[in-house]
Amino acid sequence: MYKLSFEKRIWIVKQVPNGMPINKVALAQKVSRITVYKIMEVHKEYSLDGLKDHKTGRSETVLNQCWNHHS
Repeated sequence: MYKLSFEKRIWIVKQVPNGMPINKVALAQKVSRITVYKIMEVHKEYSLDGLKDHKTGRSETVLNQCWNHHS
């Protein structure tokens, strides 16, 4: 599964209340029905802020640039 863009997630949350069946929304975006339900839940809880793109994976760690010099 590929990651949906913010615009596509917005499109999903607009279609369901307008009466489009979940399975048709999922098919249109090439995602599972579960993904559509999850997007709807996130939108219900966090509004549009919950649909914004988030960085995935571990947060960046800045490594110390000091080198040990052997004299």
